Amino acid sequence: MAAAPLRQAGGLGHSRGLALPGCPRAPCTPATAVATTPSPLLAPRADAFRSIVRQEGWLGLYRGVGPALLLTSHGAVQFAVFEELKRFDVPDGLRTHWHLLIGAGSKVVASTLTYPYQVIKSRIQARGSTYTGVLDCASDALR
Repeated sequence: MAAAPLRQAGGLGHSRGLALPGCPRAPCTPATAVATTPSPLLAPRADAFRSIVRQEGWLGLYRGVGPALLLTSHGAVQFAVFEELKRFDVPDGLRTHWHLLIGAGSKVVASTLTYPYQVIKSRIQARGSTYTGVLDCASDALR
């Protein structure tokens, strides 16, 4: 395949026998090729969407949304723990290190409290999941 020559405007153009994918006619620039070529990433997503709707119905698209909404509490927990730990009096020489430690500690506390919700959400959303809800999944996880 021959390289496309530069046009006077500075963009890539067509030479004989060379066409950019998705360009129905010349002249075609890489920008128009990108705009008119369907993304290879969209096809699998569309197939997954159709497959879920076909096999599980429209409500299948919303499986696990309850635990996902509870996961938004992660940041709130982390912030609350961080703010409480900031109240402690710390010597001036440790102040920078103290903020680093309480930031890491608050993240550990928030992750420990919200990780079970992540497990439940993932199990409910898994293809072929037979869980009837959050409580069913949580009781199975505790066994």
